[in-house]
Amino acid sequence: MINPAVLHKMLPTIVPLASHWVTSVEKDLWNFSRPLTQDETADAIAMGISQPDKIRVAIVERLPEPPAELKHLAEQLRILTSRTESFICGRTILIKTHAPDQAKIILHKLAHALQIERSGGVQAFLRKYFEQCLDYGNENCPMEIEVRTVADRMLASRAGNIPDVDIGASGGIGHGEPANDGLHPMEQLVNFNI
Repeated sequence: MINPAVLHKMLPTIVPLASHWVTSVEKDLWNFSRPLTQDETADAIAMGISQPDKIRVAIVERLPEPPAELKHLAEQLRILTSRTESFICGRTILIKTHAPDQAKIILHKLAHALQIERSGGVQAFLRKYFEQCLDYGNENCPMEIEVRTVADRMLASRAGNIPDVDIGASGGIGHGEPANDGLHPMEQLVNFNI
C-alpha cells in the first residue's frame, strides 16, 4: 500500500493519465452502449443534469481494467477492484451484466455524472474524487456520500417517502423546512458544490 501523502503528491501525474484512460474507454464503448431510457432521462433531469441525452449505459460482462500505472491506485482507493459492479467513464455508465439492482446503480452513477458536469469535466472530477478518497476513504468520501444520498432520496421520493431537507448556509444536509433558493428540487436535497 502506498502512503496517501505520497499519492497526493503524485496526483498531478496520475489524474491526466486516469482522465485519458476514462475518456478512451468511454469512446471505445460508445457503439456498445445505449441511451438512457425515458425513466432514466426523467431521473437525470430531476437531478439537474443539463444534457441527459449525452449519457449512455453499457451492460458489460466485465469492467475494463485500467493500465498498470493506474491499477494499484484504483485498487488502493477501492474505486475499481475485482468486486466492483459498476463504473462511470465520463458520460458512460458501465454495469456488469449480473449486477444486482441495476436501477439503483444507474441513479448512483447519474449523480456522479452530475458531479462530473458541475466540476467542469472528467479531469477536474477525478482530481477532487481522488483527493477525497485519499483523505476520507472511498466509503466516507464526501462525493460518494452525496451520490448515495441522491440515489436513496430519489428512490424514497418514488415511494412518496421523502423527508423535508434543508441545505443551509453551511451547504450541508439538514432536516427542517424545505429550502428553495432558486434551486431545482433535487439540488435542494444534496449540495453538489465540489
